[in-house]
Amino acid sequence: MTELHVLVPDDIAERLHAEATTRGVTDDQLAAQALDSFLRTEVEQPRRVPSFIGLGDAPESFDVQRAEEQLEDEGFVASSS
Repeated sequence: MTELHVLVPDDIAERLHAEATTRGVTDDQLAAQALDSFLRTEVEQPRRVPSFIGLGDAPESFDVQRAEEQLEDEGFVASSS
């Protein structure tokens, strides 16, 4: 097992300690569980970059209406109809 030292604000340390006490585990155990959970979520469900990123570099054939339809299809904006 690897030992890791992390500096966190006092309020986070207090919340961690309170939750660890509630769960009946050590602060270290809860911190390890939290990191594991966070990292698993990030790997399994990486953040999607919205499809409109980079539109400023669009070719001359770029169609704004089609882009809006794609954003609606992907749930980024409410449908105008």
